[in-house]
Amino acid sequence: EHLWERRPHHDDFLQLLVGYGTIPWEPLLDIPRSGIAPEAEGPLSLHTHLLMGPVTVDAAPGRVVGIGGRRAEAVEMAAALVLEAAIHHGPSDLRIAVATEPGRRRDWEWTKWLPHTVVDRSAEQRLLAADPEEVASLLRLLSEQSPADPPGKQEVTLLVVDLDGLADEDHAPIRDVVAGMGSPVAGIVLGDQLPSSCTAVLEVTPAQTRLRLPSEDRHLDAAVALRAGQEIAEQTAAALARFEDPDLRQSGGDLPTDSRLTTLLDLPDISPSRLLARWRSQPRGSLAAPVGETEAGPLGVDLVADGPHGLVAGTTGSGKSELLRTMVASMAASVDPTGLNFVLIDYKGGSAFDACAALPHTVGLVTDLDAHLGERALVSLEAELRYREGRLREAGASDITEYHGLSDVPLPRLVVVIDEFAALAKELPAFVASLVDIAQRGRSLGVHMLLATQRPSGVVSESIRANTNLRIALRVQDGADSSDVIGDTRAASIGRRLPGRAFLRLGPAETFPFQSALVTGSGSDAQAPDIRAFAFGFEPWSVATRPIDSGRTDLERLVDAIQDAAASSGVPPARRPWLEPLPPVLAPGTVAADAVADGVGVTIGLLDDPYRQAQVPFSWSGDRGNLLIFGAAGAGTTTALLGIATRLASVYSPDRLHLYGIDYDGQALLDLRPLPHTGAMVTADDSERQQRLIRLLRGEIEERRRLAGSAGTLRDLPAIVLLIDEYGGLRGAFDEAGDHRHLDALHRIITDGPGLGIYTIATAKRATAFPSSVASVVAEKLIMNLADSNELSGFGLYGSSVPAFVPGRAINLSTGHEVQLDLPMAVETIGGPAPRRPPVSIEVLSPEVKLSEIIDEARLTDQVWHLPIGIGDSNLEIACWELGEGDGALVAGSSRSGRSSTLVAIAATVSRHRPDVEILAFTPRPSPLRDLPEIRVSDGDPGPVLADLPTDGRYLVLIDDADFVADASGALQRFLADRPRHVRVVAAGRADVLRTTYGHWTQEVRRARTGLILDPSPLIDGDLFGVQLPRHTGPRLPTGRGYLVSSGEVELTQAAMA
Repeated sequence: EHLWERRPHHDDFLQLLVGYGTIPWEPLLDIPRSGIAPEAEGPLSLHTHLLMGPVTVDAAPGRVVGIGGRRAEAVEMAAALVLEAAIHHGPSDLRIAVATEPGRRRDWEWTKWLPHTVVDRSAEQRLLAADPEEVASLLRLLSEQSPADPPGKQEVTLLVVDLDGLADEDHAPIRDVVAGMGSPVAGIVLGDQLPSSCTAVLEVTPAQTRLRLPSEDRHLDAAVALRAGQEIAEQTAAALARFEDPDLRQSGGDLPTDSRLTTLLDLPDISPSRLLARWRSQPRGSLAAPVGETEAGPLGVDLVADGPHGLVAGTTGSGKSELLRTMVASMAASVDPTGLNFVLIDYKGGSAFDACAALPHTVGLVTDLDAHLGERALVSLEAELRYREGRLREAGASDITEYHGLSDVPLPRLVVVIDEFAALAKELPAFVASLVDIAQRGRSLGVHMLLATQRPSGVVSESIRANTNLRIALRVQDGADSSDVIGDTRAASIGRRLPGRAFLRLGPAETFPFQSALVTGSGSDAQAPDIRAFAFGFEPWSVATRPIDSGRTDLERLVDAIQDAAASSGVPPARRPWLEPLPPVLAPGTVAADAVADGVGVTIGLLDDPYRQAQVPFSWSGDRGNLLIFGAAGAGTTTALLGIATRLASVYSPDRLHLYGIDYDGQALLDLRPLPHTGAMVTADDSERQQRLIRLLRGEIEERRRLAGSAGTLRDLPAIVLLIDEYGGLRGAFDEAGDHRHLDALHRIITDGPGLGIYTIATAKRATAFPSSVASVVAEKLIMNLADSNELSGFGLYGSSVPAFVPGRAINLSTGHEVQLDLPMAVETIGGPAPRRPPVSIEVLSPEVKLSEIIDEARLTDQVWHLPIGIGDSNLEIACWELGEGDGALVAGSSRSGRSSTLVAIAATVSRHRPDVEILAFTPRPSPLRDLPEIRVSDGDPGPVLADLPTDGRYLVLIDDADFVADASGALQRFLADRPRHVRVVAAGRADVLRTTYGHWTQEVRRARTGLILDPSPLIDGDLFGVQLPRHTGPRLPTGRGYLVSSGEVELTQAAMA
């Protein structure tokens, strides 16, 4: 009746009897010692010790009892202490462990019978270790529990250490455990070299046993010591083995250590036919399903009757994820997909729900939830509530239970399972607040939530507790976590070696332990008897497990059978209220390329609309105007342009659609050149063609505006789409060149074009690339990933409205919807008939123009000469000077720029068309003019010669190397100042000299603001004529290329050569 009577709160807890001997004693007196009469002191002094009194040692947690001496006597003494501890203390309060060596295991084999050596109250393993690896495993187990744990959770361990060389460095871990640096441990250590942490030392000899207490510097001798030989120890331990600690039974000691879901479901063969029978037997509207076993038998829960919502908590290794899988699989095996659907959310993106995702009941799986996906999840749930409210309203039902009684149209209950709920609450607190609101409104609509977390403390609010009647706590880290879930601390005392052990709370007075069922265990289709081998004694120290089955898990087999059952019974695919997020890539053809009904436009991607629980094709239509796409390098902006262009070309003939492009990024637009729709794709280094394209489109706008104003129709004209890749680069290049004229014209094309069938689709890497005058009038904008996330705020995009961008992912700014854009179609797959009206191509200004190409266009009358000089860049037509009577012109340029050759071409043109005009040439240096027989050449001062010319003749005066003609007498300047009507003068010289020589006679020639500047310096050479030249940032101009100036108008021109 005194077995296991000592408890941790008793004063004699782990006070162990060593033997009997002389011990200090002081009689109890009724009066203070100071009041004793002197004559009584003598007799009292003779009675200070007791003979054969009990000699005890303190083996409470943190104490270490060392035993030294001859090994045989030391082992018997240690055995006596262990047996005494096992007799006086029950297994619910004390564990006993032994760490020894292989050669000494026989001395301690008897301890295997002690119920105190059982690991976590399971018969599968003992706290006995007899080799270095198993000793290390045992120490890890004993180190798992923190001394700071609350008293109700602590399990005291009496650890016997029988190892040689305990003072060696190799045994430092065991010395730490014995010293209490882990779980509450009391130590009994045998050996010749005892650790310094010993609080008591027993020196054992055949004659007596001495107890030394180092901290008190005293000792006691036991004349009679308790010892237990091998036979006594084994008999005593075996006698104790039959007893069971009632405290263990009260706390769930009779629970099974494992449970198998397929057994609870009565599905030994997991066949579709058995599942169909189970579905048919389930009451309509019920979600009752087994989840584990109690001491009384199988345990089932029902979110309808016990919920409507549930909360599950369990720390790492507690079996939380397995319990969630079990609950999902058990419900799916009990209710068909017309009565139950799942949405599974794993916040941290784990694999807890991988297999469950294949269930026909699963209508949504969300992993790696971020702020944006969290917002999307809430929108989807809100949409589902609206849908269900509508269904109930149509049926005239107040809740889903009444609906099922009124309508045969399925409206399954929706269970939303959320794992890692606490982490979600900390990182997305607004999400959790909204979730609670949805849970409150969803209970009557058949929406249930099952929230799971590792650490409930601090995140399980009163509102969550109020809405989660069903609560399950597996092992948690501390009492606060347990109390947050089930209202007491019991879940904190569940052993680490009992995964799946839990407490279920169904109300304030209804909390009980159970063992949750395993569903991911291996099984085979042919069920074999469940035969298991248990370690007993000093076997290899590890948790005993079943041999790994080469077959699939029960969960995998259940999922397959449930799929087959749903298919064979004709269950239609479940409606998906929760759509998967947009795919990271849309392959060509995923979304059909359909043209819009009117005007020009085409589907270009897939739009996600969780508010309407739909994903629909996304189109660009010219009716909505231009389209601007913003995104950093790698975001997919160029791919988007190519995708839009190829899809347009695939649905419109070249007679309906013309494409042009300016590429300031990676020249990818050049891939569109083979399309018959393409007029030109111009690269960043071809400023001439860029300008010509802009002028072409500007002219087209004016022509269409004229046509529209004259009651004409634009319907028969092709739509023109201008593609611009990286508008910021284009704008910067035009600004640097000072070409604001063409940049302004481009802006007018963007703003004026859509109303006339000319559309611009442009990309930019920066939010500020477009001027506000352009960006403000373009309604359609797609925002992709930007290098500087702060720029998103400029578009009104913050926090949860911003997705985790992938290439091709965009936000449609006009609606806020997320869009995944299509990849481009292969250009070679896009065919069609040859166009009747092909797009105008943008030709390149030739680097060489022959005089024969333009000479016939000269018109030289007495009053005005239309003198062709070359081919102009604006329209690739002949560029002319207009020289009236007495006018002059100046050809300026650097060395070998083509000045002299231009004079030769002019001479040849005049000679051919006006043979009556005498041509005079002045060449102070060698010049090709000297080789022309039809002209009179002089190397002298032209002033006197020109002054003596008869006034009744017609003359053309050519002066080459004018910068070398000094005109010292001033005669030439006076002649030119008089502008004689019968003489036209063309001078040529170096631009840098003529520009900087003050008062040079060529100023009189420049007065007409007519000439040609070859190989110009754009910033300064325009000063020669009082004009501003466009900046040229490309390669050096070819010989003969420059800016023709005629009456102050400037045009890039390639001068003709004779």
